[in-house]
Amino acid sequence: MIKLKFIFWLSGMLLSSVLARGEESSPWPTNAPALVELKDQFSKPQKLAFPNAKVTLLAIADKKGSTEVKGWIAALKPRYAERIDIHGLADMGGVPGFLQGNVSKKFQATCQYPVMMDWSGKVCKRFRYREDVANILVIDGNGAIRERVFGAATEAGVARISHALDAALQAQNN
Repeated sequence: MIKLKFIFWLSGMLLSSVLARGEESSPWPTNAPALVELKDQFSKPQKLAFPNAKVTLLAIADKKGSTEVKGWIAALKPRYAERIDIHGLADMGGVPGFLQGNVSKKFQATCQYPVMMDWSGKVCKRFRYREDVANILVIDGNGAIRERVFGAATEAGVARISHALDAALQAQNN
């Protein structure tokens, strides 16, 4: 009887700690923030705003996850480039202020397309992204997140994102 009470007590403690973190009860936001304004690695302002006339493909990554983004863009850009907006968002929250200039310069040398630099990490946290992997999101014109895939581009992952992009484009054209 005591063992059974202990098991129930322990189960309750584990469940309450999970719910207190809020991660399991509502793992992902269903809508993108209405407005994101950040500077890119070239110090030029970039904006992600909803509602938007186009469907958006958003790639979010930290340093480790950034190595996986290129595969996604290579797989999706040829098919969708003219019909969707493609944005990159980098979690730079762990970079100390005195290193930000050097990090921006290195980023400029390796990435020619604009990527929003989130130096505080707060914007990335609003999307509840997964660290250490690429986070690929399909966001419709109203700001609803239609699909979310994590990690390196795979055939199945690209198919999921393509299906979500096609559905969002179809809905937007109707």
